[in-house]
Amino acid sequence: MKSMILLLTFIATSFLAPAQILNKIKNKVSGGDKKTNESNAPVSQKDLWCKSDTITGIYDKVYASSGRISILYDESCLGLGSDGQGYSIVLSERNGNVTEYVVIVNGKETGRYREMKNEYLPCHSAAVASANQNRYIIADSTRVSVPATQAQKVTTKSIDVQRAQQGMELAKQTDEYKKLSPEEKKQFDEMMKNMPGMANEYNQNLANKTYEIPGQQGVSGAYVSGYRVVVNRKEYGKFSTPPQLLVSPDEKNVFILGYDLKAGLVFQVNDKKTALQQKGFNGSGKLIAYAAGNKALYTEMKQKTAAEMEQDMKDYENIQYTYRFLKADGGLTELKVAANSSVDDFKVTAGGSIVYVNPKTGDILVDGKKQGQFPLNRNDPDALRAGNILMGDSPDKICYYSSDGSLNYPNGSKKELGAIRPAVNTINGRSVISWFRLCGNEVYRGKMSF
Repeated sequence: MKSMILLLTFIATSFLAPAQILNKIKNKVSGGDKKTNESNAPVSQKDLWCKSDTITGIYDKVYASSGRISILYDESCLGLGSDGQGYSIVLSERNGNVTEYVVIVNGKETGRYREMKNEYLPCHSAAVASANQNRYIIADSTRVSVPATQAQKVTTKSIDVQRAQQGMELAKQTDEYKKLSPEEKKQFDEMMKNMPGMANEYNQNLANKTYEIPGQQGVSGAYVSGYRVVVNRKEYGKFSTPPQLLVSPDEKNVFILGYDLKAGLVFQVNDKKTALQQKGFNGSGKLIAYAAGNKALYTEMKQKTAAEMEQDMKDYENIQYTYRFLKADGGLTELKVAANSSVDDFKVTAGGSIVYVNPKTGDILVDGKKQGQFPLNRNDPDALRAGNILMGDSPDKICYYSSDGSLNYPNGSKKELGAIRPAVNTINGRSVISWFRLCGNEVYRGKMSF
């Protein structure tokens, strides 16, 4: 019962509809969400860090306002698709008694609204979320026309019982009858025995009657016959439904999860297709990419047996889940992780290794083997959750973001940045940590290499 309550709580709190996103925005603007909303009021002298010389080479000013502003971090993003340098900021700006939402993309104001709508949010809009779908996935359609028919009358005929019996007797002499099983022959003989009575009943009630069949209007329309993946004018297959798709920034590496019309459910890396069902996968998982986008793998949670679930009920505190990973070269890996982990907890290195940080113990696992450990922060028990882990192109370039705005490393060192919601992006082939920061009525973007 306890596990069921936790499961329902997780489901209820993990998925936000667009309307809920907008409600969150309104709540944050009114000061209801302090963790993901930063305001410039009031401003103390010590908060004006941007007036010092220390920002040179680290920060770029991306916006200035004459009013009071707040950064809506949940709706802002660092990195736009394959553009690691791109960014979008959503602000709440108040001038006098007027509050407006301001959207800035790559340093340019793209919209100013009295009321925020979901389609105005660059990082949440369907257009950005499905950019690959719109750019690389082409829906093929087939047009079908059904001609109109005229109304007509049909008269039923009676059954000649004697001829019907003769036909069934002849059927018993055929090879097809001889191949029937004893049970099937018994059913045939029973039907032959009852046939005269059934035929006479039909002749009395239904034969020699006229029925009118109404005409039908003609129908014409188109339906989707499949979805083709085309990248840089090269086709990578046709799928029955829109597939999951990841494409590297240089378009040289293509990763696909979907139902290929010829090969079935596949994980495809460029031209190589791996049938997932033959590997024991059911297709319910997700593609995971390295930040640079040139490596990816497929993973899904392994289903538990009834005995394993029964054991979990007995030892609730130590529940673990097993995730299976299929790499681009066809290699399989299994990892057991803490019960509160998800697909988002896994990182992929430039070499294709899987990195996982256990949020309970701080252990850093690379392909299932321990290669380090974060000191646990008793003052911030959620510090090691998935969204806080930042990693570059290798396991040694890893840290976590703490709620005090600092970056924390496995050796216990700490770097004070005053950052909120930093992200890792690949810029000019290097892994870079970037973040937004408010100073007075100005917004800055900070950047630093691992």
